[in-house]
Amino acid sequence: MASRELPFSPKTTPGKIWCEGEYCDLATESCCIDDSNANAPVTRCVPKGEGCCPGQPMCSFSLSRDCDEDSDCGRGVCCSIPMGESWTAHQCRPSAVGCPATVCLPGSTCRTGDACIAPDPAEQLDLSSFHAFCADQILPPTCGARQCAKGQVCCWSASNKKGTCAESCDDQADVDTIYACTAPSQCASRDCTTALGGQRPARFRCGDAGWVGHRICRRGSECPAEDITAGPGVTKLLGCLHDPSSPPGVRFCKYAEK
Repeated sequence: MASRELPFSPKTTPGKIWCEGEYCDLATESCCIDDSNANAPVTRCVPKGEGCCPGQPMCSFSLSRDCDEDSDCGRGVCCSIPMGESWTAHQCRPSAVGCPATVCLPGSTCRTGDACIAPDPAEQLDLSSFHAFCADQILPPTCGARQCAKGQVCCWSASNKKGTCAESCDDQADVDTIYACTAPSQCASRDCTTALGGQRPARFRCGDAGWVGHRICRRGSECPAEDITAGPGVTKLLGCLHDPSSPPGVRFCKYAEK
């Protein structure tokens, strides 16, 4: 098996996908993955259209990688890792429906103008050395009547009904909620949520959809029909509504009490 390391760190390779050891040509090939051993996934290029397991009823190469950067996907489409999928499986999906974990190549520039984030190899879940990502935050939050600058969050005090924009809220004792985002459009994933667990102060940020506590919305169609995080006795959606304790204009998916 060839080395799984990238031979170099290209800024962009449109039409080609690094398949842990070789490049697959998108025009004629697909990258198939066997990640039954997450620490050492096995990959191979196969002819396009044949599927990963042609003529094999039992086959561990069950995942496919469609892209390794946005330029492989076309205009208005992003290369991302769908929620709940293996970190080795990248898929092209319309930007309008959200781009969780947008994949990029080290040294490249994301559509926001930010540099592609290449994580420490020692911290990567599947040890695939080239995996890197664009930051989910694409626009800064608002904070009442204020527009925060890039890199700032909204430090909100419900008791004072006031907020300040700052890089950190650590020195503000009366802060109830920290908003890294105040609208879904500020996130590439279209998910501006809190994580489960009762964190204090509560923190809304992009890309916590896998562990949703509360979700910010602009309209009811952006909310799940049922609150599946509420435990037994799933609660029904009331709508996308403002809470008086939150900054003006910020709305949340609200559900009927049990």
